[in-house]
Amino acid sequence: MKFPCPNFFDEFERIRTRSKPYNAAHNYARMTSQLDKLVRTNGFAAAAPQNLPSPGDLLRTIVVAAGKEMRPFINPKVEATKGERAQYEGCGNLFLFHRGIRFHPAICVLRPTEVVLSYCTLTGTRHETTFRDRTPQESVLQCPLGALMHEIDHLDGRLIMDFAHERVVRIFKTLEVSLQEFGDFDEELYSLAAFHMPKVLIRDGDRYILRHGLELEGAIPAVSPDAFFFDEFFIDGLSLKDVRVPRGGELFPVKVSAQLSKVLKK
Repeated sequence: MKFPCPNFFDEFERIRTRSKPYNAAHNYARMTSQLDKLVRTNGFAAAAPQNLPSPGDLLRTIVVAAGKEMRPFINPKVEATKGERAQYEGCGNLFLFHRGIRFHPAICVLRPTEVVLSYCTLTGTRHETTFRDRTPQESVLQCPLGALMHEIDHLDGRLIMDFAHERVVRIFKTLEVSLQEFGDFDEELYSLAAFHMPKVLIRDGDRYILRHGLELEGAIPAVSPDAFFFDEFFIDGLSLKDVRVPRGGELFPVKVSAQLSKVLKK
């Protein structure tokens, strides 16, 4: 039986809450045991307390799968980073439904290829270790280091969706500079912007509208249960008319905007 995860649309405040500062008096062994079970039963690469349902305590600890073993990192701190590689990531908290089956949309994230990490063990001993991404640079698959960084972000209330939102902001700023300097958009720049721009599900009453990021035209909503940013669905046999948004115990239908429909037909 799978361990339940908080739903972004219904428990946004919980997954946005930062973990408590490290305190040796907290029961980190109990928390790591819960995270171990979550990773094993759900087939996750790693987990943080924000992946646990309420009222689970939000302690500053994560668990990362290392083969058949689960490796805990208590009070992890990134001391230094090098390099970067783009990789697609999903998240246990960010899910939709397609024909009644839960799935996790993917977001392209830049992660460092080398990280110096300090952390505590369950005995309270502090360690410092260097982790490296051994995946080929051209690959866009998530690596163990990417999973570790993903969970550290969770401890700070940060989501992979924030990376997509920040990319939307950067793209519009770049287009704005181009417009101010040249009075028009460079065609190649605009095509590049369209290619890298995320998609967004925006609530419209009792449904959601799936839009291309360029449709926002600079009026960019904050990440919230009403604005869900992502890059790809990665589902075989995808039917957009069968995608549903889980909110408040209901499954909200999705309508594709006219502009995005044209893009998808190309």
